[in-house]
Amino acid sequence: MKYLTWLSLVIMIPLVFINCGNEPPEEFYNGTPEDDSLINNLLAQYPYFLKTDDILLNQYINVKLKDISPESLPASDSFFRGESILVKQHVDSLCDKIASSARFKDLWYTKDTTCTVYLFDTFKVVRSVHFDVEYRGFYFYPPGDTDRKLDSLGIDSTGGYRSYDTLTLEGLRHLYVEPVKEKVWDEDAQDSVWKVKEPREWLLKRISYGNYAIPNRGASIPYISRAYLTAKSTGKTDTIWAVNYDTLTYPHAMNRLRHIDSLLEYTNGDTLTIDLLIGGTIPESLCTFFAQQDGKKVQLLDGTGKIQITGSGVTNLVIEAIVTDAFYYVKPASPVLARFWLIPIRVK
Repeated sequence: MKYLTWLSLVIMIPLVFINCGNEPPEEFYNGTPEDDSLINNLLAQYPYFLKTDDILLNQYINVKLKDISPESLPASDSFFRGESILVKQHVDSLCDKIASSARFKDLWYTKDTTCTVYLFDTFKVVRSVHFDVEYRGFYFYPPGDTDRKLDSLGIDSTGGYRSYDTLTLEGLRHLYVEPVKEKVWDEDAQDSVWKVKEPREWLLKRISYGNYAIPNRGASIPYISRAYLTAKSTGKTDTIWAVNYDTLTYPHAMNRLRHIDSLLEYTNGDTLTIDLLIGGTIPESLCTFFAQQDGKKVQLLDGTGKIQITGSGVTNLVIEAIVTDAFYYVKPASPVLARFWLIPIRVK
């Protein structure tokens, strides 16, 4: 037993010296309730960076869609949609209204004591349209014939209003905050070093643009690859990418954070030409596009159009791409598929 005891000591002594020379790994900073409160109070000072309910404009605006005719009711429409009765309308104006909204805010602290704030927004939306013409067709197979035939066609040109079922619009934005640091003297390093100031204070440094969609996640919705914004007063074109990690050549991208002092800037009263590039599986020819800013909404025909920039300070420029079939088809109903880009800009 004595031999085993001394042997154990001989083995343990070197281990003690080895462990004493290694510092334990730095723990990830998890934040405190006080930090949460400080950050929430900080964000309350920047309401314009938290604003998202201007994605939709609660008033009717005129829209221009391709005219429909009996030829626009092919039997193939009814066949592929699985019903024999087909109702198709031509929309000339629309209105979007937020019926209710909910926000989930999540604070993620990191090892370097910074914090990324996730803003998850969910809106219940009522989309109403006015139609000026409606067509009703009934298709059937005549005895002994393999081709569908149009049996009857009803045309109603009196017009009317319709509302879709309540839609779900949801999306995400990020805000990045970091603690205030100060220079202090480090005795070990014999030099001045930056350390987090105590008691802790926080600063809002960067934000992301907002990406929203109808309906919920996982649906096949339009994909905006790029947006080109050209100011009339300067002729300068700013490009916003859907995804890009090159911060030097391509400074604006939907998948990155942007410093709050380096937002896109435009002059009050200037005209902005918007040109969209569509990617993904849904082509541009199947979509209708809109832009919205400071309480006004305009249609971007074929993904290109103009909007006058008004207001002052930080406001949101909203770009929408929606699959046009949702406007035309009543029965069988075509689902509403839409993408929204929310881009904070500074108006001077």
